Amino acid sequence: MIKLDRIVCSLAIVIAPQLANAEMPFTPQSLANLQATIDFCGKSEPKEAAKFHEQVKQLVQSLPPKEVASVLESDDYKSTYEAISSMLESLAKPDAVQTCQRLLHPKN
Repeated sequence: MIKLDRIVCSLAIVIAPQLANAEMPFTPQSLANLQATIDFCGKSEPKEAAKFHEQVKQLVQSLPPKEVASVLESDDYKSTYEAISSMLESLAKPDAVQTCQRLLHPKN
């Protein structure tokens, strides 16, 4: 569980400030890391999936849609997304649910 906590929290800590501070603040890899983590948490915690996906929407809502679409279509994004998704899928479900809940409720 500690390993999953570190992975998910590290991704959130590194990516969120980047997305909040610049015009096109992320690389394809950083967005793929975030999206794969959010998608994984949505699958692990289906009742909370909309809340997880809302976090990504809020982070990219002010960015130019064409640039976001370009990143999502890039080979770097796709390969990183697949790699992170595969790694996350190998984790134990109870640990994943608990860790993903911490993304939604970090003070609990």
